[in-house]
Amino acid sequence: PGFYAAWVQTEPEADPALVAEAVQEILPDGFVAETGDALSDTIQDQLDVGLGFVNTFLLVFAGIALLVATLLILNTFSILVAQRSRELALLRAIGATRAQVRSSVLTEAFVVGVIGATVGLFAGYGLAWGILGAMRVFGIDLGTAVPTFTWQAVVASYTIGILITVVAALLPARKASRTRPVEAMAASQQSGPERLGGLPLLGVGMIEIGIAALICALWLDVPQPLVWAGVGAVLLLVGMVFAAVVVGGPLIWLFGHAYRALFGEVGRLARLNSVRQPRRTAATAATLMIGLALVATVAILAASTTTSIRDRLTADQRGDFTISPVAYQPFDASVVESAREIEGVEAVFEFFRGAAIIDGEPVQLTGTSEEGLERASSLEVVAGSLSGDGGAAPVVVSTDFADEQGLTLGELLELPTPTGGTVELLVTGLHDGGGGPPPLGDLIVDLDTYAQLGDPSLVQRVVVFTEAGADLSTVREGLEDATAELPTVVVADVAEFVEARVGQFQQIFSILYALLALAVVISVLGIVNTLGLSVMERTREVGLLRAVGMTRPQLRRMVTLESVMVATLGATLGVVLGGVFGTVLVTLLRDDGIETLVVPWLQLGVFVVVAALFGVLAAVGPARRASRLNVLESIATE
Repeated sequence: PGFYAAWVQTEPEADPALVAEAVQEILPDGFVAETGDALSDTIQDQLDVGLGFVNTFLLVFAGIALLVATLLILNTFSILVAQRSRELALLRAIGATRAQVRSSVLTEAFVVGVIGATVGLFAGYGLAWGILGAMRVFGIDLGTAVPTFTWQAVVASYTIGILITVVAALLPARKASRTRPVEAMAASQQSGPERLGGLPLLGVGMIEIGIAALICALWLDVPQPLVWAGVGAVLLLVGMVFAAVVVGGPLIWLFGHAYRALFGEVGRLARLNSVRQPRRTAATAATLMIGLALVATVAILAASTTTSIRDRLTADQRGDFTISPVAYQPFDASVVESAREIEGVEAVFEFFRGAAIIDGEPVQLTGTSEEGLERASSLEVVAGSLSGDGGAAPVVVSTDFADEQGLTLGELLELPTPTGGTVELLVTGLHDGGGGPPPLGDLIVDLDTYAQLGDPSLVQRVVVFTEAGADLSTVREGLEDATAELPTVVVADVAEFVEARVGQFQQIFSILYALLALAVVISVLGIVNTLGLSVMERTREVGLLRAVGMTRPQLRRMVTLESVMVATLGATLGVVLGGVFGTVLVTLLRDDGIETLVVPWLQLGVFVVVAALFGVLAAVGPARRASRLNVLESIATE
């Protein structure tokens, strides 16, 4: 075996670029001499590409959280403006212009945005330290890297925080400035029944267009169907936000009848309170709907992905035991001979992995025996085999690689060796890819040939077959003893190997659930906030209800039922949307390996039940406050 890499220490006065050029002249084909700075830039570019998806993913979730927060702010300012309608009318009566009233509300929103951005900035800094500490606990050490404030982060936090708050307060501010002073001074403090307006109709139209886009992505031959599906999903989600009360009308009707049957007039009042401010109810339900729509989408994607991977790995897995590295790094090949000597072992097949340079590009190279390729892998050789005629070394190539290089059976292929020579290969077979995990790559050669092209001292995977009637536990102990000095190598049977690989994907989805939980938490806070402000807004009404005989427990029950209805409405719509999004996404990704659609009905049902429980918890504070209001003071409130 030869060297794969080397570090060259230059003298202090030497120019690294000139040294690299001189070293390049004496290197064999396929090797590149580059300076430390150039290598650092290359690694940085690779990390940017690898982490680009992660950064985009985090930005998407940040946008979702901001959308939920915007609806919460919109609700808050709408209620606050309604509560202060008489105060604003008095300002208009004594000479304040519409622009001044509107500016006062927007200024208040600006101050709230500044405070919120400041708190969010420092909270995010603290969360970054917490995440860094958690990663180190789980063995992921980022070295000396520490969270730092950057001017980009500060500017983005304040810009987004202030902009979102001001935009959310714009509609209530316009409403406050357009209310006539006489009307506002004559109106009761609490808001009366609200007309739906044209927004729900706009939402219904967006829902129809979104559904049409999803249908086009699924069943029509359109370019980039994932883009069509993404646009359709966004239109459907936003449309559902606008039309939540209209679309959820049957569910509210069902709740109304159930409440009336179970709780009498208290249930009827709870239902009327939920629907008399449809925009507010829609915005409150939409916050939870958005979060649970994404949670349900991830649940379907996770169940379908893990099931597809488990089925494929189970079908592809060969042998009774596998010896494989934890992090896909090759390990000492002496394990192969040790495994062959264990009592009860019938056959051991090794797989080596390396790289060959063809036309300046690296191509994955696998080394194994002909029998190992047939027995210990699921690779389908569509033509020929890995057997030679004693002349040129045999090679089995993938059909894609053969098409790219213009190769057919019987043609010769020349590969460079690490020592500067070449090896002539004869194409004796074609395969259709796969054979993993990990996949065997584009070029598969026998063990003797691989010893010339790669490093035969490091093996990638070992498959062990046991004799009929052998004691599997004894064989396992022997294999574990043979790998005892290799802490990064794991001995596993078929089921363990499959579950270990599936578990890696489950960890990824667990991270997604954790991120989505933040949006759900914001949604629950929105319900708490809306209920609390609604109770304050309806102070006089609450006092009148108490005066005509409603007890404190009945009042608490009424507020709780309102919260449960709104939470269940949002959760149900969210789960339905998530079911649609997840089904469409899995269907479109069928050619990318997610072959089985799995809808975890029990898990989705649990989401709805948990959301209803969140509604009960969200109502505890507002219901308690409502029941403790003084009757006479409440009636006298103006």
